[in-house]
Amino acid sequence: MIPHEEPGLAAQTLAHLHTSSVYPTEHVLRTGAKEAKRARERAALIAGRYPAQAMEIQMLAQQLALRLETLQPDVDRPAHGGFKPSQLLFHSQHVFVVDFDGFCLADAALDVGYFLAYLRPSGLWYRRPGMRQWFESAAEVFCTLYRRAMVEQGVAEASIDGILERSQIYQAALLFKIATRRINRLNSPRPQELAMMLGEIAICLRCW
Repeated sequence: MIPHEEPGLAAQTLAHLHTSSVYPTEHVLRTGAKEAKRARERAALIAGRYPAQAMEIQMLAQQLALRLETLQPDVDRPAHGGFKPSQLLFHSQHVFVVDFDGFCLADAALDVGYFLAYLRPSGLWYRRPGMRQWFESAAEVFCTLYRRAMVEQGVAEASIDGILERSQIYQAALLFKIATRRINRLNSPRPQELAMMLGEIAICLRCW
């Protein structure tokens, strides 16, 4: 769990990347349709391990995939493609971004959703006290300062609104990824942990 002031620094850094003139050497475009395919694949894997929750998993995955396939950003921007806390180094109020293997053109909402999905502390899946409040407060800091930095870079408010709204869908997609990774690491099934993740995915879908 990163300190509370650092989501704001991450937001400002991400806004500068999204408004930069740096582009991939190859025209790599990540679309909502590609993320929809991955979400369905991840859901099938999870459902195979948790048959009692398979119906809910597949239902959420289908809702998510349909929404991902219809996303229409106003512009594709330079995107990190894997922007999460573990890819950031913080030192003296500066942020250094590492691992640009996934650098691409994409809806800016992909990076925003990526960061917010991974910003959730693992304690959230176990209902540990204070985790929900910490996440919601840190997410608000991140979104507020991302908006401010994008405005300073000349991006229209309506465009920023769209990015933040669509990021809810990308958060849901990345939460499926997190669930898949955790399942692969666990020695035994943990249906209650999965139930919390599915509930979080459902919240994201309701917010968009």
